Amino acid sequence: MYIHVGKGKYWKLLFYSALAGLFGAILENASVAFICRTGVEDNSYKYVVPFLIDEIFWISNEYSIPLLNLIKMKVFKGKVAKFTKYVVIITAVPFIFFRICIGYHRMKNGFLQNEDIHAFHGYAFAVLAVSDIICTFGILYYVRKSYQMTSLSRTKINVFIKHSSYTILIAVDVVSVFLAITNIISNVGPLKDNFPGKLFTPFHCLKCSAILILAIDAFIFKYGAIDSTIRSSTINNSNNNSIYKSVDSSMNCYNVNGMNPNTNNVSSQKPGKSMGSTEISLKVNSVSILKTYCIYISLAKHLVIDVIRKSRFLLR
Repeated sequence: MYIHVGKGKYWKLLFYSALAGLFGAILENASVAFICRTGVEDNSYKYVVPFLIDEIFWISNEYSIPLLNLIKMKVFKGKVAKFTKYVVIITAVPFIFFRICIGYHRMKNGFLQNEDIHAFHGYAFAVLAVSDIICTFGILYYVRKSYQMTSLSRTKINVFIKHSSYTILIAVDVVSVFLAITNIISNVGPLKDNFPGKLFTPFHCLKCSAILILAIDAFIFKYGAIDSTIRSSTINNSNNNSIYKSVDSSMNCYNVNGMNPNTNNVSSQKPGKSMGSTEISLKVNSVSILKTYCIYISLAKHLVIDVIRKSRFLLR
């Protein structure tokens, strides 16, 4: 996707975040595979340094969501936008701290999960949730304000969001907030024994796939805009062609015997050629967009299957 349509800060951040997630997953799983290889299960390691190094990639991957929110909000200006920017920057400090604590405990103990690590995960998710909530409310505020300026002040908030490109971004923020709350309740709070952490695994899987979801959403949104532009151009060319033919027929009504008949024939062929090239262009672009949609529908299907498989594995 980045090679074909990746332009601007938003696409670069999506690309780098995806790379960070890929390298983080490779390093983490390779370390686990090395520690748990057959014949050395009982060996103890004083420090597993790759688990701490791995946090660099997870920090870059997970905190890219608030940064993507900021990039989306750059079109807005005002006190709310500045406040949101400062909050996202400030909350990065405690988030990095909690993630380093997770990496330190993993490095020290030599495994990925225990009670302390679950607790630090809950704190990190809580910080991320605060950032996401503020970004979401900032987006809602400015989208509502924007539509009020375009005489849609009485429209409900869900209509505002449906007419904007922020739908999936807000949905990802909501999942992040819900995951933070449930993670704290199931691992840190007094009710942790009543709510098994594995119950909320599907939401964690969705959060891990947030970058792919946002990339597909941005891709479809971009090609939807291109398709609308092509259709609008085709309609305009069709209207111009009709007007040209009307003028041409009017000229034929006043044609005199001495006028060269080839002039009208040549003129009448131009719109046809223009219209034919437009139709060919529309067909080519439509086929390209259709193929792209099929590819990413397939990706979405595999994403859902992956979430279900992970949920079944972790719920065992």
